[in-house]
Amino acid sequence: MSRKQLILVVVLALAVVTVFCCLGGLTANYLVETSPTLTSLFVQPFELPTPPSIATVAEDAWLTPSVAKIPTSAPPTPKPEPPTPTNTRVIPLTTPPHRATGTPEVPFALDEWEPDNSLAEASPIGVGERQTHNLHVEGDHDWMHFEVQEGTVYVVETSNLGGEMDTVIHLYDEQGNELASDDDGGEDFLASRLWWAPTESGRLYVMISSFSDMNKGPGTNYDVTLRLGEDFEVDEYEPDDSRAQARPIGVGETQTHNRHRGGDQDWVYFEAQAGTTYIVETSNLGAGADTVVYLYDQDGEELASDDDGGAETWASRLEWTALHDGTFYVMVEDWLGTSTGPDTSYDISLLAR
Repeated sequence: MSRKQLILVVVLALAVVTVFCCLGGLTANYLVETSPTLTSLFVQPFELPTPPSIATVAEDAWLTPSVAKIPTSAPPTPKPEPPTPTNTRVIPLTTPPHRATGTPEVPFALDEWEPDNSLAEASPIGVGERQTHNLHVEGDHDWMHFEVQEGTVYVVETSNLGGEMDTVIHLYDEQGNELASDDDGGEDFLASRLWWAPTESGRLYVMISSFSDMNKGPGTNYDVTLRLGEDFEVDEYEPDDSRAQARPIGVGETQTHNRHRGGDQDWVYFEAQAGTTYIVETSNLGAGADTVVYLYDQDGEELASDDDGGAETWASRLEWTALHDGTFYVMVEDWLGTSTGPDTSYDISLLAR
């Protein structure tokens, strides 16, 4: 390249640079005039602020949309002075809830015969008398006593039972020995009736309780009466309530028995010969009788039994052949166990072939 050409290139380059600088200045000036916000960006230097503490930001600042402004500096968050410790007791503003307490149980009114909770506290009851009792506490037992004469039949029964009552009658002698009991033998539902024919004169005691022994309060009222069993006589074979008290019965003989108390058992015995077949049979049953017959040897071992094998409804029939000579015992009881009084009569007969 010649010297002239070199000079020309340098001149053109300078001209291009000059034109570019002029255009750049004009452009920057235009932008500055039309955008004041950019002016502050170009003209004023700034420092990045320290992010504010989360604890100093208002809660609604995060919920309300707004245009963020860049602060020039972040003011320091003042640190609160710790409270001066004192001995002052802090009382909570809320009142502690009241602790619920159970409603106190209102005592149930005692009947007029209390206290009658033991044999020693038994109240008297006379023949033909009616008394109204209740169970004022759980486990309440009502005791009463009456005088008896040998050979007379007595009836103790409950009636007019409250909705929560189920009576049980117990009979005791003067020493506190239980003689008999009845649960549901009465006319009313869950009422009781006990028949008794004393073998000697004296004083007897009655205790009446609830079947569950837990009922108490309203609905546990009941009436108790004592009367004579004038329409009922104890059969002539009593007492025959055990094997030791068994009465004899001969072949071809028929005896009439009845139930003078709940759980009454009638025992008879006969002499048997080896090889002979014996038939023990009940008949002429009263409306309240349902017999069951058992046969025992001299040692008390059960040999046979029958419930409803007789010719009549609820009658019994037992047929048995003796393997050896000896004395054998028959016990007759009622299937229900609580039937007593009128309509419990039955005949028992012994046949041989």
